[in-house]
Amino acid sequence: MNILLSNCCRKLIKVMGIFELQTFININAKDCIKYVSIMEEIDKFEKLKNGLRPILVFDVMPLVNLITKDNALDVLCGGRHQMHQKFFDDLFYRLSRKSELIFFLDGSVKESKIPTWSKRQNQKYEDHLDIINYVDQGVPLHVIESKHRSKLYVNILLNVIEASCRKYGQLYYAVHEECDQELARFAFKSNRVLAVLSNDSDFLIFPGSWRYFSLRDLNPRTLTTREFDRKAFRKALQLRQFQMPIFASLAGNDFVPLYDLQPLHKILFSNRKNKFPEISKYVRKNFKTLQSRSDVVKILKKLLSNNITNETFIKIFHSLESYNIIDEVENDNSHDHFLYDHNLFTYNILNDVSLVFSLVFYDLRQSHSPSYYNLSVPMFQRQAGILLQHHSSLSNSFLTIYTKKNHHSKYKKYLVEPTFPPFIVPSLRELYSDNIEVDDIRFDLLKWSIYWKRLEDFNFKLIPRQFLTDVLTIGFMIQERLITSMEADIFLWTIINVEWGSIPRNLKPPEKLHPKAFRLAFAYVKLFANIDRSIEICGLKKRFGVNILNL
Repeated sequence: MNILLSNCCRKLIKVMGIFELQTFININAKDCIKYVSIMEEIDKFEKLKNGLRPILVFDVMPLVNLITKDNALDVLCGGRHQMHQKFFDDLFYRLSRKSELIFFLDGSVKESKIPTWSKRQNQKYEDHLDIINYVDQGVPLHVIESKHRSKLYVNILLNVIEASCRKYGQLYYAVHEECDQELARFAFKSNRVLAVLSNDSDFLIFPGSWRYFSLRDLNPRTLTTREFDRKAFRKALQLRQFQMPIFASLAGNDFVPLYDLQPLHKILFSNRKNKFPEISKYVRKNFKTLQSRSDVVKILKKLLSNNITNETFIKIFHSLESYNIIDEVENDNSHDHFLYDHNLFTYNILNDVSLVFSLVFYDLRQSHSPSYYNLSVPMFQRQAGILLQHHSSLSNSFLTIYTKKNHHSKYKKYLVEPTFPPFIVPSLRELYSDNIEVDDIRFDLLKWSIYWKRLEDFNFKLIPRQFLTDVLTIGFMIQERLITSMEADIFLWTIINVEWGSIPRNLKPPEKLHPKAFRLAFAYVKLFANIDRSIEICGLKKRFGVNILNL
C-alpha cells in the first residue's frame, strides 16, 4: 500500500520449542531430515489407509514467514494484502483438493503470559521508533531493511491468512491451552492426520503417529519441504516416547529457561556440541520406566537438589505438563461456538478474558496526532456493550485491556466500562440469524459503534459491499483528523486500482518512504480491523463477506 501512497505523497520468526535443537539436528542428526513432496505423501497415505482422506494440520503463525521472508520491503510499506491473499488462496486450494486442512492459531494472551507479552511489546515499540526515525531521516528503504530485518516482523497480515484458512479449511483458536498443545492434542486423537506443519521443535516431543513437516522450508510452488522424522530422532537419541518430555525439559524450552538449567548443564557437558547427547544419556540412565510427572520431579530433586532451585523444579513440572496431550482437559465450552461462527473478540468478551491492544509502527511522540488508545478504546467499549447488552452477569463488569496509552507510559493494565447502545438491541442469537428484518437495527448498531453523529443519515446501501469497510475507515480517519480530504482521495484511488487489478504484481517499493505515508499505512491497517470487527459484531458479516484490505 505504502508503495503507492509514497509515490503519490512524495523478519524473522523465532523458531520455538527446545533451545538450540534445530541447529543440532541440522548439523549432527541429518539422517532425521528428508525432503518430501507433500502431494506424493498425501497419495501414499490415502493408499495406505484404503482411501481415507488425510488431514494436514497447520500452525498458523509461522505461515506469516512465507510472505515476509522474501517480501520484507512490502511489510515496511504496509503489506500488499490482496496479493498475499491470492498467494494463500492458491496454496490452500491446491492442498485442499486432496486433503482436509485444519488450522490452529493462538487465542488471547494467557494471563500468566501478560508480563512477558508486555515486555516484548515495550521493546517492539522502541524498535519500531528506530525504524520510524530512519524513515524520517530519508534513509533508503533497502538500508532500513538490511539493518533492522529482525525488527520487521509484524502480524498485520494475519487477517489475510485467517480469511484463507476459513475459506479452505477449519480454523481453531487455542483458548484453553497453548496453541502447540491444542494442535498436538487434535493430531494425537485423529487417525487421519498425515502431518503437522510448523516451525516449532516441540512437535518432535509430543506423542502421536503423525509426521512433522517444516513450514520454514516449504516451497509454495512445488509443495515440497523438509520432514523432521520424529521416530528417527528418538532413535538417534536412544530414547523412548515417555522419556522425550523429560529430555526437552532438561534441555531448556519455553517453560524452563536455559539460565535456570546452567548448573545441570555444567555438570553434564563442557562443550555445547555435546549438550543433547549428554542430556539424553542422563535421561536414559535415570528414567528407565514410565513415571508420573510428580515422580519425575521427585527423582530430579533427589539427584539435583544442590544444583537447581525449587522454582526451577516447578518450571520443569509445568514443562512436563505441557507435553501431556493424552489426558483429557475439562473446559467450559458454553461459548466455544462463537470462535468458529463469529470471532475471537466476541468469545473473549463473553468469557471476560483480558484483551491486548498492540501498536504497529505507531508514533506516540506526536502530540498533534490522537493516540491509538483514544482512537480504538471508545469503539471497543461500544462493541463490548453490544455483546453484553443481554448478559446480566457481565453487563456491570469492567473490561480489562492491556495497551500503551502514550509515549512515556509502558504497556499496562486498564479497566474500562462497556458502553451500551441507547436503543434496544436484539439478542445475539437473533442478531446473528439470517432474519433480514433485523437489518435496520444492525445498520443502526454499526453506525453507533463507529460514530453515530456523523453516520446517522449515512446510507450503507449506496456503497458497493467490497468497499464498505474501506469507506468507513477512511471516513473515520478524516473525522479524527488523521488524514486530509486529498489524502483520502489517494487512499480511494489506491483501493479502486487494487480492486480492479491494475496494480502490477512486480511493482517495486520506492527508494525512500514518505514519513506520513509510512505512518498512515499502518494506522489504516489497524483501524480497518477495528471497523471490520464492528461489522461482524453487528451481525453484518454474512452480508458483506470477509473483508480484506484493498491494498
